[in-house]
Amino acid sequence: MKISLIKILNRDKTKYYLNINTFKGYKIIKDVRKPDRIRESLKMFLWVSPKGTKQKQHNKEVEIKAEFRLNKLQAEYDSGLY
Repeated sequence: MKISLIKILNRDKTKYYLNINTFKGYKIIKDVRKPDRIRESLKMFLWVSPKGTKQKQHNKEVEIKAEFRLNKLQAEYDSGLY
């Protein structure tokens, strides 16, 4: 299983929405190999090009929170909870 953090650009191209992508391998449906993945929204966003110190600070804080959540899920998987 591979757990990664992905950024999805919104329509205005001003923010990235953060999701956790959990890839569990492949499954076969009607003789076609398809990826078995789960995308979970973190309900957080990053500014694409931060303007000012508030937006830059927001990006730093959100990246730390997202990496912490990602590392927590990876540790749970490694310890056998999944």
